[in-house]
Amino acid sequence: MPTKYNHRKFYLKPEHRRSLGKFNMQAGMIVTFKYKESKRDKRPLVFVMDTDEFVKKENKKISGINLNYLPISYLNKFFIKILDKVGWEHDRYTKLPKVDLWDEENPGVRPTIIYKKIVKIFLLNRIDCWRSYNYDKITSVEHVNFNFNVKPLNELKSLAPKPGGRALFPKGRGTMKFKNPNLLFEWDEAKRYPEFQEMGKSGWVTYATKNGYVANFSQIKTNLGNVDLDLSKLDKNKRKRFEKTFEKRIMEMSIAVKFGKNDYDLVAGNTRVAGCFSKDVDQKIWVVDLNPYYIKKEAEDKTEEESFRKNKK
Repeated sequence: MPTKYNHRKFYLKPEHRRSLGKFNMQAGMIVTFKYKESKRDKRPLVFVMDTDEFVKKENKKISGINLNYLPISYLNKFFIKILDKVGWEHDRYTKLPKVDLWDEENPGVRPTIIYKKIVKIFLLNRIDCWRSYNYDKITSVEHVNFNFNVKPLNELKSLAPKPGGRALFPKGRGTMKFKNPNLLFEWDEAKRYPEFQEMGKSGWVTYATKNGYVANFSQIKTNLGNVDLDLSKLDKNKRKRFEKTFEKRIMEMSIAVKFGKNDYDLVAGNTRVAGCFSKDVDQKIWVVDLNPYYIKKEAEDKTEEESFRKNKK
């Protein structure tokens, strides 16, 4: 018999719950309801994965994970793993977040994918938490907006609903890994700038490596030039490559140059920036700071000027 945990503090506030007709429960929702048939858990908290959509009402059951049998650490890990495969969306009726799983009225990801790759391997091998409930024994249903307290799940509560059932929290959010850019490959983009052209190819690589740092796109967005965030206008083949890369969860950082305190330009990786922006992913940018170059250049010019004056005398 698994240990029962009390997670009610994570959805205690009224704004974290919405009343819901029991036949409006959908796969992907976290719901709670009264269930008198159960002697051990009369108020289960269930991540719904199957609603028997094609079964007659008198025979219908819902099935899924009773989250009351998961310690909070497992619960968080479970939903982070789900987020790596499936996005989230707002339910059209309750306006609360739900996982974008396939159901009778929703063409999302098939729950069997989640069951085989996550539920069966990660959960059921460790904890007996899969349950089924008869609809005719269910009362007082509420759709729950679980107040997750770990990243990236805690960002769900800050996102506003979007129309048309569009996924508001795309899969891979928070799990994307950004690796250092291929500076040698991006030379053709870098040499458009006189400062880098003067350094030469090898000089560019050395300088950008030594004087580069990582910043989030959101940190420099308002001061970033030479960037187009309208993904639909960008090269079709580049968009396809971006989608393939995004699915793999590993992506090279785009490159920006910093001319001054609030003056940046995107050097390379516009499609990656626009693509991540369209998916609400705050991309990591490799920022090459030109300030050391300008300081050195100024010092060299000053030395040259002084030398010229001495020679003139």
